[in-house]
Amino acid sequence: MSILKPILLAVLIALGFVVNAKDRVTLTNGEWPPFLGKQLPHYGASTHIVSEALMKAGIEVKYEFYAWPRAYNFALQGLKDGSVIWVWTEDRDKHFYFSDSILESEDVFFYLKSANFDWQGYEDLGERIIGASSGYSYGAGFDLADRTGLIVVERVTSEAQNFMKLISGKIDLVVANYHVGWEIIRTSLPKRFRERITSHKKPVDRNSWKLILSKKVPENEERMKQFNAALIDLKKTGYVDKVYQDALAGKYSFRVAKK
Repeated sequence: MSILKPILLAVLIALGFVVNAKDRVTLTNGEWPPFLGKQLPHYGASTHIVSEALMKAGIEVKYEFYAWPRAYNFALQGLKDGSVIWVWTEDRDKHFYFSDSILESEDVFFYLKSANFDWQGYEDLGERIIGASSGYSYGAGFDLADRTGLIVVERVTSEAQNFMKLISGKIDLVVANYHVGWEIIRTSLPKRFRERITSHKKPVDRNSWKLILSKKVPENEERMKQFNAALIDLKKTGYVDKVYQDALAGKYSFRVAKK
């Protein structure tokens, strides 16, 4: 019997009959505090939600962090199971299964409280100089106003740089994701500068970010069904809303700037 046991176990493993064997996925990730980041608590707020939903679905997860183009391409080629988190596009839909929304968030204008700024349309912005990030789209309306010269936009590679330019008076507005903008203000600017900045309630753009799983991986269609079911349950409990409230409160920050 002692000889037969190892043989029987090997056969069961080969046939996939091992009891309690957990499903495992490897997802690419990147840097977008407070939602995603290798040095953040739980790898960021959105990663935390993905991890909890996968755990609830009985799926173990490993994250690998890359620059965003590599993160996307590894998932696109099926070299990794998927990636977090991405906006749906028609082209991406050809290659990936998309989850239900993990993050709903807005791009807004940040400005100095002393400016007494208000706007309803791009024609209201006049000659105000807007700081934006290189290579980033802020929605069809903003992009059209930029291309046609209706608004004045200066782009930089670092969003933190834009907020320093705002404080120094070199630009009048910063356009950025609401959560990300406040994260940068909290972690990059001294308190005396943080207190001078506010954000406008009117959104520049709204987006929904989702988990993507490669269609090149056969198991991913069923995994996505399991993930979505678990995510719905988390939303019903208020867990997802609580995570993003905590993100705004700085609980997913790597550090806070000195006073």
